[in-house]
Order: sequence, then structure tokens, then C-alpha cells
Amino acid sequence: MNPFDGDKPYNTSWILFNLIEKADDFQYLTTGGNDQIFRCIMTKAQKDWKYRLNDFLHYETTYEKNIILAVDDTDITTAKVEYGTHRYNDPFLRDYEQKVLVHSTTKEN
Repeated sequence: MNPFDGDKPYNTSWILFNLIEKADDFQYLTTGGNDQIFRCIMTKAQKDWKYRLNDFLHYETTYEKNIILAVDDTDITTAKVEYGTHRYNDPFLRDYEQKVLVHSTTKEN
């Protein structure tokens, strides 16, 4: 239930980003959707976490999502400083980005 919206169930207008120090088995994880809040969980072991955090915020804000941000204020400030004037839709590849990206999904999606 959503404590920010009168304990109604979460819907697709809500999304959560959680930055954690480390995890034993992942650096970046997404989960949820359908009748649960969509969650993006990232560890600081993800070398480009500062860019990914800002890309996430800018992208989801563009689509007017309600964002629950579970990130320390110091980490937000650090990420904003490094990100500078970048945007999630920069028209170029960043140094850490691969030249080829493969994305697959089921035919239904």
C-alpha cells in the first residue's frame, strides 16, 4: 500500500530508486511492476552509478513519474556535481558506454 497516496495500491505512476553501498550478487537490479511499485536498486559498485542515478531521475521526471528516492543526500549532491550539464538523452556515447546494446523482451511486451 502506498503511504504517500492514502494507502491506495501503487500504480504505474510511482517508481522507486534505491542506492545501496554493496550487494553480494548484483550491482543493478530492477523488480516489481504490474500491481507492485517498480523498483530500481543500484549499488555503488556500479562504476557509473552517479550518471545512472541522474539519468533515471531526468528520464522518469520527463514522464511525470512520482519518484521515491532512497538515496543519501550526500550521494545525491556528489552525483549532481559529477553529472554537471549532462542529460539522459545526450546525443553521444559516454566513455563507459558500449558501442552496441542488445535489448530483448517477449513478443507480448
